[in-house]
Amino acid sequence: MKEFYKTEFHVHTRYSKDSILNSFFLLLACKIKKIDCVAITDHNEIKGALKYKKKLEKHNINVIVGEEIFTKDGEIIGLFLEKKIEPNLSCKETIKEIKKQNGIVYVPHPYEPYRNKTVLKENCIKENIKDFDLIEIHNVINRTETISLKK
Repeated sequence: MKEFYKTEFHVHTRYSKDSILNSFFLLLACKIKKIDCVAITDHNEIKGALKYKKKLEKHNINVIVGEEIFTKDGEIIGLFLEKKIEPNLSCKETIKEIKKQNGIVYVPHPYEPYRNKTVLKENCIKENIKDFDLIEIHNVINRTETISLKK
């Protein structure tokens, strides 16, 4: 087992309304950028992650099954999911559903001014800060960085 993995934590595929990325081009991008692991986090869906996981792992790219879930309070990502989480629950209910699956709760693009309709509301972040495992600190087309809130 490798000591370190170069991982991309926030990827959408053609199973999201905002992406046309198919498995071939995702594999190609991972190989070019030397990415060992990718979290596929389609909007309100895990079908793409499950399907691409089989294909990518044949080429030594680990896949984390995730979902970017639209809640009543904005978007939350669940990582290491086995089942889809329904959208439009409250922030707290969505966190609870992710935790039921022993998943990681991840806040994508907080305070992003260009995503004012989907960014997680500040009151949700403040009220549930102890339940978040990761917060994305930098999101652009070619780069995503996260920080862990746990020691």
